[in-house]
Amino acid sequence: MLSDEQIKRAESKIWMVQLATAAIMSTTVILTPIMLMIVQWETLTGPAKMLTTIAGFAAFCLYLMSTVISMIFSSKPADHLSDDAAIDSVFGMLSTETLIRFALINGAAFINLLVFMVEPHIASLIAAGIGLLMMLFYFPRKSKMVTLIEASLPKQSE
Repeated sequence: MLSDEQIKRAESKIWMVQLATAAIMSTTVILTPIMLMIVQWETLTGPAKMLTTIAGFAAFCLYLMSTVISMIFSSKPADHLSDDAAIDSVFGMLSTETLIRFALINGAAFINLLVFMVEPHIASLIAAGIGLLMMLFYFPRKSKMVTLIEASLPKQSE
C-alpha cells in the first residue's frame, strides 16, 4: 500500500500523464464536430470502398492495444530496488503503456474520421465514437494509477 507521502509525490507525475493523454485525445475530440458539420448527410449510407482497409487498421491498433502492449509492460521491478525507486520504475512503465495505448486508439479513431470525411459512412463514425469512448474509459485517473502502481509493486515479505 502506498503511503500518503508517496501518493502526494506521484500526483505531479500522474498530472503530467493526464495532460499528455488529454493532448492525444484532443485531435479526435476537435476533429469530430468538424466532420459532423461538413459531411454530406444524405450520402451517409453510400458504398464503403475504403472502409474495409480502415476497419482492418483499426482492428490491428486495438489488438496491439489490448494484447501486445500489456505483454511488453507486464514485468515487475526488481526486488532489490528501494520503495521509491520501485514506484518510479512502475510509474514509468505505466506511463509509457498509457501513452502508447492512447496513441493507438487515437490513431484508429482519427483515421476513421478522415475516412468519414472522404467517404461518409456510418461505420466509420461509429468506429471513431468507440475510440473516443475507449479513451475516456482508459483515461489515467489518479485512483486508477495508484491502484495499478500498488498492484505492480513486488510484495514485501515480512
